[in-house]
Amino acid sequence: AALIAQNLQVRLLAGPRSARAVNPAAYTLCLEGRRAAVSLSQDGIRQAETLFGRALQIDPSFACPHAELAILGLYRCAVRLNASFRHCSAELEAVARHSREALQRDPSSAEPHFALGYFALMGGDLAGAQREIELACRISPESPHRMLVQSFFLQRLGRPDLAIAEMEKASRQDPLAWFPTELLGLNLTMAGRYAEAVERFERAEELGGPPVAYANHALALAKLGRREEAVAKAHAALEPARRAGWSDGFLALSDGFAARVLAETGAHADAAVIVRRLQEGSEPSRCHAGMPLILLGQPDEGYAALADFLQPVFGYVVHFLQTNESVRRDPRCAELLRTMGATEAFATLGCVLRGETLPA
Repeated sequence: AALIAQNLQVRLLAGPRSARAVNPAAYTLCLEGRRAAVSLSQDGIRQAETLFGRALQIDPSFACPHAELAILGLYRCAVRLNASFRHCSAELEAVARHSREALQRDPSSAEPHFALGYFALMGGDLAGAQREIELACRISPESPHRMLVQSFFLQRLGRPDLAIAEMEKASRQDPLAWFPTELLGLNLTMAGRYAEAVERFERAEELGGPPVAYANHALALAKLGRREEAVAKAHAALEPARRAGWSDGFLALSDGFAARVLAETGAHADAAVIVRRLQEGSEPSRCHAGMPLILLGQPDEGYAALADFLQPVFGYVVHFLQTNESVRRDPRCAELLRTMGATEAFATLGCVLRGETLPA
């Protein structure tokens, strides 16, 4: 990347009216930091923060490091806490600060708008999220950040069928990264395309995906009626060696998903062990006990926990509510959906799962 930058005297084109000369060393550090960040591992996120900081030392006027630090703050919040907006105040303050700094340096930069769109999504401000995402898409329609953020937004609307197309683009852009492939598998699962999802999760595992890829793989297998394979895959998500290097919040997310699969497939004792561990953990992690608690016959505690779930991945909870008939009929289900502002998304996802035609 440095050689290309030097040979071409690279200029970043953030928009049709904006171009500025860029220090090749600073730009290279941003590219290296982006690669480290997308791993979502603890070491990768720390390394990315260091690299972006070095880029700012080289060129304090460069917008790119601030934009990438804004995106990194969202990654940090998602993988460390995986809980509601109120648990992420420090991370989100950093996202807003770096977004403002980036836009001051380059008003036509797309990445700060993607970060602000995700920020709004985390707070349940769907209109604000849509506004920022649309603005960013006009500036940089092929940005990988666009595909990831827009995928979460579409999930939140109950439209995983539309998110699939975005994640297919992202996985083609970066075929060696586990994250877009795993997220594509998750969207396929939410859209009821379980056999295709299994193929994507297998690929994400080959690429070094985290325990959550195994837990989501287990769910797709369970939905296909492959119970023994699903239970084995859920236990694979719990193996100590596989958990090394991932944050506690990310592991709590994975554990909640694995416990859901174990509860759905009748392995109640194993699910209960995981649930107890989640309930004894930090407050942000307890929300992940919600789905298995409901399946294990403790609905009051389960629904209360789910109300604290992270907004951008609430689509996963909506899928859970839609695909479990006894849960779907529970009045507390409707109340939870109203609390989260997801009643419309629930109805929309139901149409997707039934194969009904919806507007693009």
